[in-house]
Amino acid sequence: MTRTLSPPRQHPIPAKPVNPNRLDALLIAETVRLVEADAPLDDDEATRRAAAMDGGREQRLLARAALLADRLGLWRDLQAWRTRAVIAWAGLGLLVFLAGYGLLQGLLGGGRTINVMLAFLTALGMHFLTLALWLLGLLAGAAALSRLSLGNLLLRIASWRASGAGASAYRSRLPPAALALLDRARLLPWLFGLASHAVWSIAFVLALAGLWLMFSFREYRLTWETTIQSSEFFVGFIEATGLLPRLLGFPVPDAAALAADTAGVQRSLAWWLIGCTFVYGLLPRLLLTLLCAAVTARRRRRLALDFGDPYYRKLLARMDDIGRSAVIDPERHAPAASADEDMRAAADGRALALVGFELPPECPWPPPGIAPAPRLSINVSGSGDQRREALLALQAQRPGRILFVFDQAASPDRGAARFLREARASGGAASLLLLPVRGGDDACANRWRAWLADSGMGNLRTFDDACAAAAWLEGRDE
Repeated sequence: MTRTLSPPRQHPIPAKPVNPNRLDALLIAETVRLVEADAPLDDDEATRRAAAMDGGREQRLLARAALLADRLGLWRDLQAWRTRAVIAWAGLGLLVFLAGYGLLQGLLGGGRTINVMLAFLTALGMHFLTLALWLLGLLAGAAALSRLSLGNLLLRIASWRASGAGASAYRSRLPPAALALLDRARLLPWLFGLASHAVWSIAFVLALAGLWLMFSFREYRLTWETTIQSSEFFVGFIEATGLLPRLLGFPVPDAAALAADTAGVQRSLAWWLIGCTFVYGLLPRLLLTLLCAAVTARRRRRLALDFGDPYYRKLLARMDDIGRSAVIDPERHAPAASADEDMRAAADGRALALVGFELPPECPWPPPGIAPAPRLSINVSGSGDQRREALLALQAQRPGRILFVFDQAASPDRGAARFLREARASGGAASLLLLPVRGGDDACANRWRAWLADSGMGNLRTFDDACAAAAWLEGRDE
């Protein structure tokens, strides 16, 4: 593959944040992927440094992207993008204020007579329309409809290309990278909904405050003006729309009071309009804001790199080749203990353990073909805390047989080797199930077997079939 050198820097580029959060690191990695889709970068040094780092495959990929982003100025672009987002949000808030003021003017007009039906439609008509579009896009999964929102408008404003010497040539890759990352986690409509519902909530707060002030300090006459509709239709509309506001304590006139048309009816009609704006406008937007915030917080944990992408698979293969060709591992262990010694370490030969290690998020657990799962079933994501918890659980149970489950398309590394050695010491016989969940093939499985042999663990039995592995775990292969 032909590699091109990155353009020389013409301005000092600030180093990346000392401890970038996970969302920033993922966004930078996706941006680097899009940059390299146009032209490969000179990444030999960054790839070597990332391959030599401890941690799982995602940590090494994020480290490589962070090193390249530091050189390309992407961290600075991300910081500038956030600044523009804050400015865009402030500008959007100003527009909301002006829209709220214009809404009041449209409702109350220049005179003292208000058509209550027209006021109801003016206050809630556009709200109902945009809410229906958002719900339709959410239910149908229509990305086009979900992007017809104030949240998408905010993203577009924040993504406006900044001019000047501080902007890098790769800043335009940040917005599509963010969209791809969020869309893959099905987070896009909820995040856009969060921004949209929050803006609408502010608009309704302004409208309600203005209505209350205007009705408190000026006298208006609320009437029903029509040419073709009857008064019964007006009365029925007021009673139907006033059901929910009445339940929350808002005064709503009944049919007899509307027929009397007294000063008290005018006051009740004013509270009916305020109550409808609150119940049908502000309240659902506030609830949807909270719902979108909760879903966004939960689904944010799903954000991850797509290891099925050929780009990342090639990078992992390169890092694996670099790690095997360079003598960088300071840990040199003595040859692994024999299978007999491993068996003597087990205190309970009847206990069984199923341990997954750094499996892709979409991989079901336990794997298909292993059912029911043994009592000790652990799926380790690769974090240090989970590894320690898994080792403590194995030491407490000391199972007679342990079946380790790996993604055969993943690149074996020192972290996997260290975990295998420590976990095997807590039990008896051990075997590996190599799941082809990421497009793995015979070459991937053979790479794992060669790695096991090079690491002094060649006595471990490996399986490609989950049913055969389950038979071994349960002792039915003997």
